[in-house]
Amino acid sequence: MKEILNSVKENTAARLNNHIIGAYIFSWILCHLKIFLIFIISSSEEQLDLISNATFEPYRDAIFPLIIMVLYLFVLPFFNVQYERFFYFYQKRRNKIKNIYMVDFYNEVTESNRAKVKSDEAYLKDIVNKQLEGWASQSRHIIDFKLDYSRRIINWEAQIKKDKDAIKILDERLEGFDIVYSKTKENRASDTAFLEAKLNDIERLLNDDNVVEAAALLEQIRFRFDIGEDIPF
Repeated sequence: MKEILNSVKENTAARLNNHIIGAYIFSWILCHLKIFLIFIISSSEEQLDLISNATFEPYRDAIFPLIIMVLYLFVLPFFNVQYERFFYFYQKRRNKIKNIYMVDFYNEVTESNRAKVKSDEAYLKDIVNKQLEGWASQSRHIIDFKLDYSRRIINWEAQIKKDKDAIKILDERLEGFDIVYSKTKENRASDTAFLEAKLNDIERLLNDDNVVEAAALLEQIRFRFDIGEDIPF
């Protein structure tokens, strides 16, 4: 029995969640509001008497609740949509008028401030003087910066010229060193070849016991390499 009651209760709750059934029950309660309130506050015996004495009235129990249900489900949402549409256009128009008013207000305030500033000659003169002082200060700063930059450019150019001259002198010296080194290398090779040839000839003459010619070749070596007589050779 308990399971049956629970099943009926759940089924009834599910039915009441339906919009049409819920709206119909709400409409029926409105049509029987007085009886419904009396039924709620009455005792159990009085409730049983009300239920036993209840009769079915087609208009009050069926037609009027159906009419109220239709009005609640269809007509009322339609008027609600129309109201929202009207309120949207009304709010849009209201905001537009408000914006126009605010624009006019701020334009008037701006014009008023401009007229006030124009009428204040001392204020305008002070502003002009401050602007002129600012421009003069900026001009002096720009001129000083330009002069400093020009001096730096001149110093850089002088230093670059000085460095170029030093590099040119070094290049000339290196070129002279290269020439001297080449000549020294050539002379050394020539002297080495001369000395080897003469020493070979002296060795050959000494082996042949030809001391006179060997001494003559030795004199040539002394003369070629500028060797003094005091150096034994």
